[in-house]
Amino acid sequence: MSTPILVDEPKGLAPLILSSDSFGRRERFDAWREELMLRVIRVDVDVPDKANFRTCLRVLNLPNIAIIERRSTPSVVKRTPDLVRDGDDGFVFTLPWGGTVEIRAGADEARVGPGEAIITPLDEVGGLRTPLGVQGVSLRVARKAALSLAPGVEKLVNRPVPLDEAAFAILSSYIVSLMSAPRGLDPSLASLADQQVRELLAHVFDPSGDLARAQTYGGIKAARLHAVIRDIGRSLGEPGLSAASVGRRLHVSERYVQQLLEGAGKSFSAYVREMRLKRARQLLGDPLIAHLRIADIAAMAGFNDLSHFNRMFRSYFGQTPSDARRAR
Repeated sequence: MSTPILVDEPKGLAPLILSSDSFGRRERFDAWREELMLRVIRVDVDVPDKANFRTCLRVLNLPNIAIIERRSTPSVVKRTPDLVRDGDDGFVFTLPWGGTVEIRAGADEARVGPGEAIITPLDEVGGLRTPLGVQGVSLRVARKAALSLAPGVEKLVNRPVPLDEAAFAILSSYIVSLMSAPRGLDPSLASLADQQVRELLAHVFDPSGDLARAQTYGGIKAARLHAVIRDIGRSLGEPGLSAASVGRRLHVSERYVQQLLEGAGKSFSAYVREMRLKRARQLLGDPLIAHLRIADIAAMAGFNDLSHFNRMFRSYFGQTPSDARRAR
């Protein structure tokens, strides 16, 4: 069963707006619960104040991810024993932008707010409570796709997950842009958006990626490696990015920064070059900045010399930046 398929989408993959205001005040909550939440979203819902209950969902179904932007008064959303029998074994990544989310699933209890996320499995009984209302986004991801973007996702379920700040800022901005596209997305753009959201989500939950997994790190050394990688990710556009500048921001020596990366199998310069090239390729495939020149994209990724950028890009990816832009 494909997790993201929640509703029949209109042509153009425009977000579907589901609002409690579509129903009369008297029957608002009961109609919302029966007709939309149980039948369409496949979750049950309860609220402390039915008379003043209001909510609005904007749902965008991409091939592997359903993006659900939510604004709601206090409520409890849950997967009941009856609902988990539907065979959906995907995950929901809930990222509150405002308000807090409390989870209760078996013996697990947790609370998350802005800057954190909670991952819940759809094949387990459990519920999310928003005691003061919430504004945020949930990403409903099929299991196979979730495991590909964050291989350790099953170890993260039902507990607070701190987010990489820089990666989350990019992801949230991109989601807002997708949800506000005036004419929706044609199939090719929807496929591209799906890929890019998954890539961004991987950076949010696993910012060090394969690099931090290249060697076994523990304790403070692992934390410092992750801090170095996050700092580099935030600073790729700075022409003067160096091990010394990273060390100054993190209050460690230039040599220590270099040693951390060398222990993971990369020199500082090689890692920065690789990340800048990957950032450039990502930007070249972003339809929201397709109007920018390749020189502008190169500068955003930290390359000031266009000829050097073109040579490095072709050597690393086997194609020119122009070819990459056309292919995406």
